[in-house]
Amino acid sequence: MKIRSYLISAIVPALFGLILGELLMTRMFLLLQPALGSMTFGVVELLGVLLIDGPLACLTAFLLARRRPQVGPRGGMLAGAVFLMAFLLLIVFMIALRQFTDALDVFGLAAALATAVRTASEGFGPLFPIVPLTILAFDAVFCMLTGLVGFHLATGLVGAPEEKSCHVNANSIHIQPHCAG
Repeated sequence: MKIRSYLISAIVPALFGLILGELLMTRMFLLLQPALGSMTFGVVELLGVLLIDGPLACLTAFLLARRRPQVGPRGGMLAGAVFLMAFLLLIVFMIALRQFTDALDVFGLAAALATAVRTASEGFGPLFPIVPLTILAFDAVFCMLTGLVGFHLATGLVGAPEEKSCHVNANSIHIQPHCAG
């Protein structure tokens, strides 16, 4: 039941992120490639983390916390991580589907990404695998932190649950209904 809430909260933002990635990242790759050369891949991926992944991880945690505020801050961070996992799985799924048809590459992201990866691997040489790994690590931490922000935004807007105290006043002894059990 709990994992279902995380997945439900993550699927719609992940699908939206897939569409945003297709729209924005292609243009960024094409516009920045002439100026940045081998740095284009890293810069565009970091911009994608900041402009797409982070805000949508925040939205995922916000949606989860609005449905289940009892998940706590740790649940908000987990929601950010679940968003990233769902988003990356959708990307891998789309890459796999593009092997069979070009109809899914509407905006030309595959060609632009291939050019950026090729120039980055030429520029960085054998150190190139470090670039996507560090970007992925940054993406994971950033999504968890923005998930924490999303949780606090949701619970701050909803308001903290009232704490009911069961204490006895020295002047009058009365037990409140919620303390009687």
